[in-house]
Amino acid sequence: MLAVTDRRRARAVLADTRTRGSRRRPTDTTRTTWTLVAGTLAALLLLIAAGQYVGSRLAEHQALVDAGRFTRTISGTVVDPDTAQGLIDDRPAARRHVDSIVRSRLLSKTYIRRVKVWSVDGEILYSDHTPTIGQVFPLSAEKLDVLDSTSPMTAISDLSDEEDEDERGLGDRLLEVYTPVHAADGTPLLFEAYLSYDQVRQQREAIFDTLVMLAVLALVALAGVQLLLSLVNLRWLRRRQRTVDEKARAASERDRRLLARSLHDGVVQELVGTGFTLDGAAAAIDDGDVPRARQLVHGAAASVRASVQGVRSSIVDLYPRPIHQGGLPEALEDLAHPLRGRDVEVTIDAPDVALVDEHDRELAEVVHRCAQELLRNVYRHAEATSVEVRVTWADHYVTLVVHDDGKGMALDQVSSRPDHLGLRALADMAAEHEGLLEVVTGPGAGTEVRMELKR
Repeated sequence: MLAVTDRRRARAVLADTRTRGSRRRPTDTTRTTWTLVAGTLAALLLLIAAGQYVGSRLAEHQALVDAGRFTRTISGTVVDPDTAQGLIDDRPAARRHVDSIVRSRLLSKTYIRRVKVWSVDGEILYSDHTPTIGQVFPLSAEKLDVLDSTSPMTAISDLSDEEDEDERGLGDRLLEVYTPVHAADGTPLLFEAYLSYDQVRQQREAIFDTLVMLAVLALVALAGVQLLLSLVNLRWLRRRQRTVDEKARAASERDRRLLARSLHDGVVQELVGTGFTLDGAAAAIDDGDVPRARQLVHGAAASVRASVQGVRSSIVDLYPRPIHQGGLPEALEDLAHPLRGRDVEVTIDAPDVALVDEHDRELAEVVHRCAQELLRNVYRHAEATSVEVRVTWADHYVTLVVHDDGKGMALDQVSSRPDHLGLRALADMAAEHEGLLEVVTGPGAGTEVRMELKR
């Protein structure tokens, strides 16, 4: 954005990443922590709600199953074959026997609210509500099917049938269960029981609620453990990030010191010498010695060109060309310019591989940084006359080899010398990429550094 401040000056804002307010935004790790906590809580609430819903549906289903099993169990006790035969024969003693059991054991101690015994013709042979005994209501096809089976039929009754008129005062929701019983002569009868739906379901829901609570507690414990482990991992990542940042700051500081030393010992000294040469040329001109002045000027021009080349080499060393602008081979050629400026023969053997995969592009960047560090070491320490750089892409590894014919060093000095921090950084990088860093060297025998990085 460009804004005019007066007639002579203009103000341009090239970057503005300030945020509103006085507080800094939370760091990525802090946001990640809170996101993890919120996600865990949301998942727990969702699981609890789903558990409650599933538990409620299972409780309703299980209430119907339990009611059917309970009714089938008691029917054979309340109406045994002899008692069933007595009800068919209209014997009062049989009705009194059934009524005694129903009133003393079922209606007072269980969830059963009414009991009826039906004949095949739809006649009520027994009911604890006496006025309905002898009434006839034709049985539906479903009830007739129960007489031919061994399984009870259970349903939530809406008490809308004519036969249910007297049961409408027993409760809003009743479970209606039908199960077959047989008389002594084999005649089938239909045993019907009305149970309190709410009481049966409440008992079953209490069991399911306990199981759901135990499951929720287990999930909470599991989520707590996962959250704790995640927080531990986040702390480790923070420490790791701080370590990486510290290494980056140390490397940046080291590069700045080396650049300052290179400029001071190289370009600055050459320019100082060029100044003295030009002073000599001026003195020669004053003395009328034109050939001498011409010679000194040519020498100064050569010195300036060398200084410019040195500055260009420092710029390339400080900010090399990105990989995506020309590929890895051209980027490596740029790194070789400082050495070639010293008349060192540099051979680059790197195939121009199409970096389609994101991981391969990242590896190419890593290879470039490693080659830059190794060529810097050759430039500063090796006193070499030739350097060879080879890059090989295999199925599982990419390999970088830098070989020079310089003065080499004793192997025990590779990791002990303080000016070899670059090699330590390369070792860390190789370990980070599940690779290998190998140094082959000796006094007067040159140095070869081999790196393998996993693809």
